[in-house]
Amino acid sequence: MFIMKALALLGSPRKNGNTDLLASEVLRACQEQGCEVEKVYLDDLNIHPIGPMVDKMKERKDDRADDDWPGTVAKVMDADIIIWASPVYWQGVTAQMKCFVDRFSTRYVDREFLDALRGKVWIVVTTHTMPEEGRWVLEPLRVWARHFKVKDLKELDVTVRRWGEVKEMPEAMERAYQLGREAVVQAGVS
Repeated sequence: MFIMKALALLGSPRKNGNTDLLASEVLRACQEQGCEVEKVYLDDLNIHPIGPMVDKMKERKDDRADDDWPGTVAKVMDADIIIWASPVYWQGVTAQMKCFVDRFSTRYVDREFLDALRGKVWIVVTTHTMPEEGRWVLEPLRVWARHFKVKDLKELDVTVRRWGEVKEMPEAMERAYQLGREAVVQAGVS
């Protein structure tokens, strides 16, 4: 029997913060629909920044693969639904998430890697303090999604002012839950 997998990658170093709470709602919806779910806090992992890369993409290799990146990227490759959860930190995803994604360059033309990422459903969850700041996370993720030919990209962009505030925002929590439900349906459609 096939069991769908949903993986949340948390870029925020703040456990139980707004981004984490929203990602948890997405995962709850996925789990209630029969998915196997996992949450990975990138800040808890030992992931090195990308090393020097040669110009010829086919000759690239990961000289820093003695860390947690290979195991984590294997989980990404195995998941059907990926939740990219990051608050906006200085006009982008957190350093933890950027460090993780930069290492994708070591497998940029690796057919196994590209095939494994193609056709997945992605959900981007971002929080920030000022309206319109969500674009700093959403726009790069849209580019990544196009490159990896994902099946569907869903977005949740929430403005908050303090830690845990989303717990007092039922509409945001409900939207997160609904995105999880929609993702399971979309991931199951061939």
